[in-house]
Amino acid sequence: MSETQRKNAIAGSIQIFRAHEHHLELPPQPDQAHRADLGTIIDYRLQETTGDSMRAIATLPGHFRDTPQWASPWHYHECELQVALIIDGSLDIDYGRDGWSRANRGDLLFIPGLAPHNVGGSSADYQVAEITFPGTFSTVETEAPQETSSVQGQTLAVRDAFLETLNSGVSVYRYKLGDDYTGKYAIRRIIRRRSEPFKPAWCTKSETTKLTFVMRGSKEFQTADDKKERIGPMDILLSPPGVSLLDTKISPDYEAIEITVDGF
Repeated sequence: MSETQRKNAIAGSIQIFRAHEHHLELPPQPDQAHRADLGTIIDYRLQETTGDSMRAIATLPGHFRDTPQWASPWHYHECELQVALIIDGSLDIDYGRDGWSRANRGDLLFIPGLAPHNVGGSSADYQVAEITFPGTFSTVETEAPQETSSVQGQTLAVRDAFLETLNSGVSVYRYKLGDDYTGKYAIRRIIRRRSEPFKPAWCTKSETTKLTFVMRGSKEFQTADDKKERIGPMDILLSPPGVSLLDTKISPDYEAIEITVDGF
């Protein structure tokens, strides 16, 4: 696909990818231990929409309940970046730096391409969504690193984001990323602030492609041409550059992760 075709694939109006419309049954993949017997997942099929610029998959509630021995042995991804959103539950992760640590509900796993990592010990209610840039990538099993890798992942906890704006009853928190990613990516956490009254407001027009993943709750909005939409838990909203949306209603428990990407 040419650069022009790729840009045209994500140009134009917003697109909504509803979780319940994208269930996919995966065949067993015994040659990749961390992908074996995953069964039914959610595949949002972003590759087709974005010209392979990004990919998003997620597990269903209860997916890991009956797999206490599930693990994802040491591996890395041949991509630019993967961001895993822990929707529920928790798991252990080792980036090859400080040993095992526990990542919990709401945390983000920020994993650069080629960064080795090892995960396991998932709780029964563990549920995750993985968003990868670009959408075409591969996973390579590897040995435990014998020395600290020059490329490392990190867990971004809810508390690691700093308040960027508070407007119309909605708080926007932003994560600080490394120098290699700040120029191209931005990751924000959007939370309905119940102590403040909500007022319908236009979202700031973005000059970059914006992906919004709803962690919980819902919101209703309308487009500049007065089309009304609603997104709920685990739905994805993909907005191309230059689009403005009017948020008209947000549930008290609304929380979303927003990833903006420059250069698409």
